[in-house]
Amino acid sequence: MSACGPDFKTLCQIVEGRLFGKPSNEPITGLLTDSRNYRGEPHAVFFALPGSVHNGHDHIDELIGLGLKYFVVERKAKKKHPEGVCFCVVENALDALQKMGAWNRTRSSARIVGITGSNGKTVVKEWAYQLLRSDFEVVRSPKSYNSQIGVPLSLWQIEETHQLALIEVGISKPGEMRRQEHMVRPDIGILTNLGSAHQENFSSPRAKLNEKFELFKGCRALIFCEDHALVSAKAHKLRKAELWGWSATRKARVWFDELEIKKAGTRFSVHGLGPVFRVRIPFTDAASIENARHCICLMAALGIEAPAIARRLETLEPIEMRLALEPARNGSLLINDSYNSDLESLKIALDFFDTQRKKRNAILVLSDMEQLGLKSERWVSEIEKQLSNRNIDRVVGIGPALIAHPIRSVERYSAYPDVASFLRAEPSFPPESSIVLLKGARAFGFERLAEAWAVKKHQTELRIDLNAMAVHLNSIRARLAKKVKLMAVVKASSYGAGGLEVAAMLQFQKVDYLAVAYADEGIELRQSGIVLPIMVMNPEEEALDRMVEYELEPEIYSFRILELFIKALLRSSRSSEPFPIHLKIDTGMHRLGFDLGELASLSAALKGQKALLVKTVFTHLAATEDPSERDRTLAQLQRFEHACSELSRNLEITFWRHALNSAGIENYPNHQYEMVRLGLGLYGLGAALEQAVLSLSTRISQIKWVRKGESVGYGYSFVAERDMRSATLAIGYADGFDRRFSNGVGSVWIKGRKAPIIGKVCMDLCMVDVTEIECAEGDEVEIFGSNIHVEELASSIGTIPYELLTGISPRVKRLYLQG
Repeated sequence: MSACGPDFKTLCQIVEGRLFGKPSNEPITGLLTDSRNYRGEPHAVFFALPGSVHNGHDHIDELIGLGLKYFVVERKAKKKHPEGVCFCVVENALDALQKMGAWNRTRSSARIVGITGSNGKTVVKEWAYQLLRSDFEVVRSPKSYNSQIGVPLSLWQIEETHQLALIEVGISKPGEMRRQEHMVRPDIGILTNLGSAHQENFSSPRAKLNEKFELFKGCRALIFCEDHALVSAKAHKLRKAELWGWSATRKARVWFDELEIKKAGTRFSVHGLGPVFRVRIPFTDAASIENARHCICLMAALGIEAPAIARRLETLEPIEMRLALEPARNGSLLINDSYNSDLESLKIALDFFDTQRKKRNAILVLSDMEQLGLKSERWVSEIEKQLSNRNIDRVVGIGPALIAHPIRSVERYSAYPDVASFLRAEPSFPPESSIVLLKGARAFGFERLAEAWAVKKHQTELRIDLNAMAVHLNSIRARLAKKVKLMAVVKASSYGAGGLEVAAMLQFQKVDYLAVAYADEGIELRQSGIVLPIMVMNPEEEALDRMVEYELEPEIYSFRILELFIKALLRSSRSSEPFPIHLKIDTGMHRLGFDLGELASLSAALKGQKALLVKTVFTHLAATEDPSERDRTLAQLQRFEHACSELSRNLEITFWRHALNSAGIENYPNHQYEMVRLGLGLYGLGAALEQAVLSLSTRISQIKWVRKGESVGYGYSFVAERDMRSATLAIGYADGFDRRFSNGVGSVWIKGRKAPIIGKVCMDLCMVDVTEIECAEGDEVEIFGSNIHVEELASSIGTIPYELLTGISPRVKRLYLQG
């Protein structure tokens, strides 16, 4: 539901821009920053935001062709456009977008809650929405819309009927919060915590805290944890705000004690809100307890009484903040977003649906949305708007409202009263090679659909967070010199993470090149709709003809491969346009590549060769990650530069040069040349990430008591020195969990603590010591991820992360997450 704003002429005045064209007097109905999100709204406005990856100005003609008329731009196109198309020219399109967010905030009488912090922002916002929507007309930021772009779009959603707005606010570097505060100007502030996220951009934790507190300078109330000394000291210097500080260790305005954690949930007592009362939340982890305490203080600050606070906390539901893409039966894919059911999250899920669809039939399975508090006709109408121009092949509705009010904007529509009726009517669903988006309210039990259609029941799964990967990719991009291009290496199925899904994300993020090891990998990407240039690092003789057919560009490392590829080109029926190749120079690895003494002969072989285009010249460096080998690395780079100069001079051509891998980008920033190669670095290994890109998890199959003197596992290699509890986990060396982790070499993470491996790792199982850990059968276990880093795990057995990741078995389910 978007706000109804001013007409376009007035918008130009608000953003202080120059108007070109003759707009109508109709109010604008939406703000767009992504051309893919245009759904035919007649009076939406597109803000052409320039960026290092996407530039909105490049999509203006496309949008005009689709019928959009209004644009805020930083430069007006010179060519003539159809009548009715209007431009507002501004110095900075992002500033203009933020002025519109600020404008909509100023005309609202809703109380604004601004939520910031290093972690927990989204959960606090979503839980506050769950807890307060029965008292207020509440609007909230969609998902994690907390950036310089996301905040104004969130503010734009506030309508006259709203009484409370929950706005999530994030920063990543100094100076950003002042811009955010100017837009949001919250009445109530919440600081969730002060963690390590984005700390690399600040000189100290105090500097980051000062930046975050910019949001609160005009607040009437501030909610924070007194137990963090820096936070508490800063909060008590605020002059205007009523402080709602809470503590779990001492007396404060609100304090909590008598903490009791059990499998079913957590209980604690609440002091400071009248008579002491006890609450229960259905979570046991420390982060959820902290987030719930922030919500308690927010409810109290808004006048909710203790009995209602206690009653509502019992009903808190988990917040699944990431869309999950997983394999389904009949060769299909399933996007499971059956955690939230509202119009904002539907739009985000559909956007992800579009990026992962490739050439599959697209099916949406949707439940009623009666919990929105709107009449059925209204929310069905909003859904129809979102589905228009989406090219959805079929929609399945679940619930009585979707039977009474069918969605007419799709050609194939069917509806059932409940999940059970759907499963009975269509037992072979989903159709072969389709992609299905599940979007349902929890009350409809869509987990039954996900369970029925899942292709693998193995409890061990590798989660790939595509959103975290994109964030990390762009943080690396920010460290590259201007105009330096980026080649992403997705060989070995993206190091075990899954080539197609990762490549689709990289294509959207507009990396310049992909690299694969063998032609078959590249052909699979092409057949799945990947159109980026692809370099093949090990072109095999048998595959050269298919490489030409699928426009896969070979690494040429020897005269033999050069001659064979020229013959393949001559056999092909492709056009006479030169085919790109990539020359590999051996500067000291002695693996593949032309030796420096062969450069004259190589130049002679290529001179006048019209069938080929030398696109890049590159080398591999042996030890960019090792500071002790810096002299030898610099010597390699010097030999590479000499080789490139000789080839350029002899061939009288220019080409891109690339030598740096992931570690090289970090350690040799003065040698980026025209392109760099990013491989395992895509996964954030060695970086301080708020969310791990890759995480491997399993579950506890059984818990046993082991008496002193008894053994665990094969070969009597472990004998208990005391009475102890052993947990058997559903992962073994057939899944890629190496036998070298046996007998205490490796550990896993259970309920906030490390649990060492006991006995030998078996083919399908392993055992861990959980004597001091309160856990139960079925509990999730982290093998590596946010708590045990894959580098740490690899180091414990004397290997590297590459070996662990590429060794993860195909039987381990890959789950792709998108924020």
